[in-house]
Amino acid sequence: MTASLRDAFYRLFTIKEFEDFASTAPFIPKDPRSDMPYESCESIHNDMHGWCGGPTTKPAGNANVMQGHMSVVAVAAFDPLFWFHHW
Repeated sequence: MTASLRDAFYRLFTIKEFEDFASTAPFIPKDPRSDMPYESCESIHNDMHGWCGGPTTKPAGNANVMQGHMSVVAVAAFDPLFWFHHW
């Protein structure tokens, strides 16, 4: 994970090959001066779903796990943020 979303986008747009840009596999640059892997477009996309969905919580006295809609694939489209994210 990069230090900030801004840094992640900068690194993303410096990737030269489409296969590295659009994959979920981390891209390790060939530049020996860079020690951090670049995040792909898909990994940033997936992270956004998790960040907007919120943390997993367990309500007191209840065994059900609650998450925001964006982090649950089956109901993500019910969250208005989903549509801004996929515009």
